[in-house]
Amino acid sequence: NVSTDYTQAFSGDLGKYKFVCPTIKFNDLFSKKVALYSYEFADKSAPQYIKPISIAYGAYHTGELAYLFKDFRGANGSLTKLNPSQAELSKTMVNYWANFIKTGNPNSDALVNWAQYQNNAKNTLLFKTDGAKLIQERSSNRSCPK
Repeated sequence: NVSTDYTQAFSGDLGKYKFVCPTIKFNDLFSKKVALYSYEFADKSAPQYIKPISIAYGAYHTGELAYLFKDFRGANGSLTKLNPSQAELSKTMVNYWANFIKTGNPNSDALVNWAQYQNNAKNTLLFKTDGAKLIQERSSNRSCPK
């Protein structure tokens, strides 16, 4: 029987080395060539669309899809409604994405400014149910290999 501590550590390392660190490298490379907007989806209570495991999924890869697409049904085909704070976060996220589609810039006067990702600042917009917040040097605390 696998202990939860081991499973949690493995899950954290898998997320870091499969998603977080490669994304930082990608952002560093491509932001030199194109306007790039980096975000981190951080709602650890996001609806789950696969069977529970021994640890909480937290804010997981593709978890933001339910916030961007109305009536998203996920891998199991079932609809899980967002709670009121999640629905508010969804509105915010959809506004950013819609602005970007229309103008190439996600910002508007009604939203927290989402600064472009630059190698010297590594701006990342953090999406949580208590709102969007711009964070600089988000990758500095990730301890990714060079």
